Amino acid sequence: MKLTFTETGGLLGKTKKAEINFDISEKEYKALLKKIVVSPKKNLIKAKDAFSYFISKENENKKTKISINNIPGEFNPLFDELFNKLKVVI
Repeated sequence: MKLTFTETGGLLGKTKKAEINFDISEKEYKALLKKIVVSPKKNLIKAKDAFSYFISKENENKKTKISINNIPGEFNPLFDELFNKLKVVI
């Protein structure tokens, strides 16, 4: 599955993006989102210079805001690869 990961915010306010193909089923992707999606209440909290993270899959028009603090251990390889591939969007 092709995934797009976006990081926004931070001190410099630069947007970074990574796209990878990762061996994850639709069922696993949905289970992951349930664990890492940011709830509407937490989405209202704004911290100065904080990073925000979003994920989307191929052929999906919406980006889902996620919390990287809730990533289950079995998905660490996925997020390690996504973070390593982040590049500034120009």
